[in-house]
Amino acid sequence: MRNLISRAFTPRAIADLEPTIRGISKELLDSTMAAGQMEFAADFSAPLAMRVIAGMMGIAPEDWPRYKQWNDKILGLTFTRSGGGQAQQAMRDFNRVANEMSVYLVESLGDRRKSPQNDLLTGLLEAEVEGDRLAHEEILAFFRLLMFAGQETTTNLLNNAVLSFLDHPDQLSRLRNAPQLLPSAIEEVLRYRSPLQWMMRTPLRDVEVHGTVIRKGAFVLPMVGAANRDPKRFPHPNRFDIPAIPTLTSHLAMASISVSARRWHVWRRESHCPICCRDSRALNTPAISRGSRARASSRTVLPACRSGSR
Repeated sequence: MRNLISRAFTPRAIADLEPTIRGISKELLDSTMAAGQMEFAADFSAPLAMRVIAGMMGIAPEDWPRYKQWNDKILGLTFTRSGGGQAQQAMRDFNRVANEMSVYLVESLGDRRKSPQNDLLTGLLEAEVEGDRLAHEEILAFFRLLMFAGQETTTNLLNNAVLSFLDHPDQLSRLRNAPQLLPSAIEEVLRYRSPLQWMMRTPLRDVEVHGTVIRKGAFVLPMVGAANRDPKRFPHPNRFDIPAIPTLTSHLAMASISVSARRWHVWRRESHCPICCRDSRALNTPAISRGSRARASSRTVLPACRSGSR
């Protein structure tokens, strides 16, 4: 399945996203700059991620409110604990939106078969490896996964970048003076404030880690955020410090994303474009230029706090 999905994430398709991301970023910035203030999570990071993913999938703009509702209900499962009434309601909501999404996909895929489009749904339909194609249920599962892995993580990454620079104005000044450090800055945000803090895994064989044997089939909860602050790997793990050269493989923030390796590059492009120094407004918003962490809206940090609780 991963090989089939990778066929839809071609390098050209990923590169073609950049003008779209820049256009959406500019539109969102224009609307907030006119107002003179920004509630970052609600006004920028969340709608940016949603619109990019919806556009990739080929979801029409008039269906974006429904798409957001689906995403909210799916995320509701991650904020509840099993056994209680809230968890049962979250599962009922999930089952309902899963059925709605399935019906929507049946109609959308039927349209793509009749009239192929330049979108991810068409790409998934046409992807083929050694005669195999994705089944409807596999496309639906990927659709749900992309909503979570692509949207929530990007939103958290952008929010965490703002928090990191508010807490470390010296690094913000450094980035403003040397915009070529932006790729390194994104990697350092990924390490310092990982968009996802943990992930669930089950080993397929016995594995020994630092003298401890983890048995095959055991339930494992690796803490990505802790690994990215490991003093054995990072000399100053609790220091937010933009390296001169991007260290793409030094952190484990991407280890929680199992869509495909090429999805990583989409994620980086989504974070690169909005804070790119070519549009200096992104690094000179009132909250960043004048504010401090205390002056930032409490609502602004909500998605970042959610990521820290996972």
